[in-house]
Amino acid sequence: MIELKRQHGIAPEDVTAITINTFHEATRLNTRRPIDGDAAQYSLPLVVAVALVDGDVLPDHVLPEYYDRDDIWRLVDCVGFTEDESYNAAFPGERYADVTITLKDGQQLRSSKFSARGNYDNPLSDKEILTKLGTYGGERFGEAACARIASLLTSPDENPTFSELARFLQPETT
Repeated sequence: MIELKRQHGIAPEDVTAITINTFHEATRLNTRRPIDGDAAQYSLPLVVAVALVDGDVLPDHVLPEYYDRDDIWRLVDCVGFTEDESYNAAFPGERYADVTITLKDGQQLRSSKFSARGNYDNPLSDKEILTKLGTYGGERFGEAACARIASLLTSPDENPTFSELARFLQPETT
C-alpha cells in the first residue's frame, strides 16, 4: 500500500476499493472496528487504511484516538480479501501478499507480490533500521542512548553484548 501510494501519489479520497490478495491466515486479520490498540494492530483493513492516509504506520496510529475517524473508517470499509493458492502453499515459510487499488475513475493499480518489510527475505537496510530507532526510541530513550545503540549496532568491532544493548532499553532509575 505504502509503495503504491508513493509511486502513484494516490489521494485517499479517490479510492473506491482495496483488494488484498494473500494467504488464508492473513485474511483472518479482518477486524473492521477494533476497539483498542491491541485489536487495531491486528486489523489488516485498519492498518492498510492508515498506510494509505499517512504513508506509514507508526505506533500512535493504532490508538483509537488516532484512527477513530470517518476518513479511516471509509477506507476500512473499502478493503476486501482474496486468497492466492500459491501464497497459501508458501505459508508459513513465506507470507506473501499483493494489493489492488481501484480509483473513482475506474483505474486499477496493482502492486507486485511482496513479503513484509523486515522479513529475512526482504530486510530493512541499516539506514532504515537506524531511522526507526530514532523515530521509535528517540523520545523514549533519549538522543544519547539512541546514538550509542546505533554505534553498537553499526560497529561490529565493538562486539556488543546483549546485556550492553539491553542496558540502554531499561528505564532510568533515580
